[in-house]
Order: sequence, then C-alpha cells, then structure tokens
Amino acid sequence: MTAENSYLGRLILSVDGLIRLALPLTAALALLVFLWGLAQFIFEGGSEKSIESGRNRMVWGVIALFVIFSVWGIVSLLRITFGLDPYTVDPGLQKPIPSQHCVFDSTLQRNICTTF
Repeated sequence: MTAENSYLGRLILSVDGLIRLALPLTAALALLVFLWGLAQFIFEGGSEKSIESGRNRMVWGVIALFVIFSVWGIVSLLRITFGLDPYTVDPGLQKPIPSQHCVFDSTLQRNICTTF
C-alpha cells in the first residue's frame, strides 16, 4: 500500500488541497483586517477608543496571517514527510543523463561523438 492510498495520505492530501484553495482568500482577508486597523490607527488618532480599536485589528490581522501560513507550512511538511509531495523526485528514480564527447575528425570532415 502506497502513502497516497492510505487513509492518512488521502486525509493529508485533502487538507492540503483545501488549504491551497483557501490560502489566497484568507491571507487577503487577514491582510485587509491589518490594513484596516492601520488606517484606523493613523487617520482616527484623535480618540483613545479608535486608537485601541485600530491596534487590536492590526494585532489580530498579524495573528491571523501567522496562523494561516503556519498551518500551510505544517501540512506541507507532513506531505513531504509522508512522501506525498508531487514536486519532489525520488533520487532513485532519476536516470543519469548520458554524456557525449565530440571530436572533429579532419580526415572525415565531421564530428565523431562517443556517449558514455
């Protein structure tokens, strides 16, 4: 049984697929919350309540970005650990590229190449 066919492998790949779909949207929303808090902190600096509200939004935006990218990193690490990463190649499966050495033969007026 390969890792892709095991229950854990399918679960990791499913969660990874969901995260890859949701990552851009959630990261954009967290960044928007952070920027909204920053704008509120800068432009409504007159009242203590708006400064506190802006600071809280910025903190929660940074926390959300940290959590989003941490979960993405953990799932990617699990995918690589269990051999489910489609972007890594097993070195044992790679075939060596043959090398050629070419020499020009002046009597035949052409290149003579040997592959090794």
